[in-house]
Amino acid sequence: MAILFSLGLIFYFVAFLRMPSLTGAALSQSLWALYFLLGLSGSLILVADGIPTVFPPNYFSTLYLTACVLICIWAFRNVRVVDVARLSVPEAVARPVENFLIAIQFFSMVFFLPFAGEALRVDSNAYRLGLEDVMEVLASSGIVNTIAGHAGHLFTASLLLAMLRLSPTVETGRNVRRAVLLICASFSWVVYVLAYAGRDGVVYWGLTAVALYFLFRQRLAPRDKAFIAWMAPAIGAVLLIPMVIITVARFFSEGGGGLWSLFEYFGAQIQNFSDYSTLDRPTTYGLRTLPLFYGQVCELLSGQCQTWPDIAGEVFDEYLVQGKEPWLFGTFVSDFIGDFGYIGAFLIIFLIAVVANFVCGYARRGFDLTLSRLLVIILLFQIPFWGVFYFRFSIANGFLVVNAGLCLGVFVLERIVRANRARLVCR
Repeated sequence: MAILFSLGLIFYFVAFLRMPSLTGAALSQSLWALYFLLGLSGSLILVADGIPTVFPPNYFSTLYLTACVLICIWAFRNVRVVDVARLSVPEAVARPVENFLIAIQFFSMVFFLPFAGEALRVDSNAYRLGLEDVMEVLASSGIVNTIAGHAGHLFTASLLLAMLRLSPTVETGRNVRRAVLLICASFSWVVYVLAYAGRDGVVYWGLTAVALYFLFRQRLAPRDKAFIAWMAPAIGAVLLIPMVIITVARFFSEGGGGLWSLFEYFGAQIQNFSDYSTLDRPTTYGLRTLPLFYGQVCELLSGQCQTWPDIAGEVFDEYLVQGKEPWLFGTFVSDFIGDFGYIGAFLIIFLIAVVANFVCGYARRGFDLTLSRLLVIILLFQIPFWGVFYFRFSIANGFLVVNAGLCLGVFVLERIVRANRARLVCR
């Protein structure tokens, strides 16, 4: 199955991504590379016969997964590194947004750091099993906890603006100090996830940072690339520490050991997807992937609403009785199928791809790339990019809402700055 998936990606690369017209399509290339690595890792698991399957291979599911991934890769083909290289953000837009992100994300780190430190100091696995108590303590902080959590969700914008600050334009000058502050602020996401004894913050921060680097690579001068090359190993070494601590605590006592658990973390998704596609899956209609939006719609229509915790035990039992653990990663496609079925999941993914294709087609419609437009593109890109494991935003639908709010705020600020400039010119 993983081999078939990999062959489908290779065919797509040879037939489409190598076309001269797609030169510099960094986001599509990043998506392709990530999912191709997933296929290679899955193939290694298959050859090593390391993870037993529950059901015989489901080749239809593999073709379905491949089609969904390729649709997403296609959707971002029009975002080019040359457009990012020409992006010029007014100082009157960049500075207030940077100041806001730096202030609120440092506040987030200060709030969550004691919890993250406790998670790493004690047995991380035991800490994770007692998360209900931790969440109760966090919830007791009320609005402070909410603000700190949502601040961490904005880390991608901080990384993006840091890249802009490393590359001078007519509008904004090169400012290494602000770039470093923004990078440090972006660690609020890592600290936030560590507060819940999770490794995902490290993984998703690293994936996003690499993708943004390749998107901005043509814009960066040699000294900027040298600066990043110097910082990357240092940052990686620091982030690796909590990753190792949590991995050792959670998986080294198991039969395969911690190293094999990394292959289960990245590579077993295709096999899990096949198993999930074969068993009789209960449809949950958005409760699992879109709980926030489901709740809002349900309250509006009926007022008699369930939540995912209300039915999770019953749903999980239906998986377990068929011999499959329901909490294993199966990519974001699998999560959508569990909520909406095959047809519904395909329509949702196709709709996301159509919206992404429209937003990314700014050049065809005669528009330039702006900061707000780029933020929207990256937000849409993160759905399939982070979705290589599962639909990460099911845990925090607020991530989508808060980042959409930031995009809207930046758009309004851009319009105000543009209007003020036009007024000055008229005078």
